[in-house]
Amino acid sequence: VNELWSDPKIQVLDELTKIYGVGPSTAEKWYSKHKIRNIEDLKSNTYLMTDVQKMGLKYFEDFQHPLSREEVQQVIEVVKAALTDGCELWETGGYRRGKPLSNDVDLLIVTKGDDTNGVLGALIKNLGDKLCDIFSKTQGHNTVEKAAPRHSKTGFDRLDKCLCAMTIPGQKWVRRVDLIVTPRSQSAFAFLGWTGSSGFERSLRLWASKERGLSLSSHTLVDQKTGKEYVCEREEDIFAVLGVE
Repeated sequence: VNELWSDPKIQVLDELTKIYGVGPSTAEKWYSKHKIRNIEDLKSNTYLMTDVQKMGLKYFEDFQHPLSREEVQQVIEVVKAALTDGCELWETGGYRRGKPLSNDVDLLIVTKGDDTNGVLGALIKNLGDKLCDIFSKTQGHNTVEKAAPRHSKTGFDRLDKCLCAMTIPGQKWVRRVDLIVTPRSQSAFAFLGWTGSSGFERSLRLWASKERGLSLSSHTLVDQKTGKEYVCEREEDIFAVLGVE
């Protein structure tokens, strides 16, 4: 392992993939085809980058500084203050799992009913200049009447979401925050899906499919043969249907 990490190429690829929006294949291409050897090289060749990657490069230094649990709580309070009436904020991701440090903050906005129309837009507007940049925003792809598949073609669920960079009063660094809106009837599934970890989620969904013949997503739990949808108001209800504790 030490020999592997002493390889100069591995060190370069490791640095490049720390940029938000840059995966291993892109880093390999930049290294092999375009002779990129460090962040400074990339700053001189930004034509190689997508808009999202350019924003990731812009905040590269900021994103190398993880948030303490106290700092995550400060982010939560800022977002909570910007919510529209009737919405609740549920903490997910590594913070909910008890991690002492977090690279980003995942926040689930739960609507009072099942109408999510306008909720994300209002939240973005209310955050004002605390929201620096938006890496990605998706709206209007989720419907309650017709359950979404396990994942969209992009690998994400179909919940309204805004993946953004935010400034928080009292904090030096710009923070990466994911804002996800879920209708109340899907909240238990979204809460479970966005809590993670990714490995746990993959294993749980595989278990559901292989052992129970069920399709589990951040939207619903469906019998693969009959199409029956299970109504689950809490995570515990989902686990009960799956037969896991």
